[in-house]
Amino acid sequence: MTGRRSAQAGVTLIEMLVALAISSLVGLAGFVLLESVTRTEAGVAGRLERLALQDRAFHLFALDVESAGSASFDEALVLQVSEQVVTWMASDSGLTRRIEFTDRPAINQRILDKPAALMARGPGALALVLTERDVWRLVALPEEVTQ
Repeated sequence: MTGRRSAQAGVTLIEMLVALAISSLVGLAGFVLLESVTRTEAGVAGRLERLALQDRAFHLFALDVESAGSASFDEALVLQVSEQVVTWMASDSGLTRRIEFTDRPAINQRILDKPAALMARGPGALALVLTERDVWRLVALPEEVTQ
């Protein structure tokens, strides 16, 4: 008997184990990559949702102020918009908007659940500040403002 194997002998056990080990490593690397991408996507989606809520709050706030004929600001911002009274209240528990109608019950809207503040910024200007991330938007108040 010689130590040579014939061409028809096939694959040895060691060759099969090496191929299996390489395939397992490639599969494991693919799984780790997929898990990392999925985790990153979930984090980004959460941030995008929070940014969309902040943008919506700033947009509603700016629209109400621009539409107001008169305004008063003490603890809350009270705007007279057509026949409605819109009140914006900010606190450590969040941002709330209340719309009072002359012919039907008032509507209370919870805009944000994160801490917020309304701050006067000079004559005729008011800032809506989201204190969690120190994000703010400055708006010009109507000329008929009482503070």
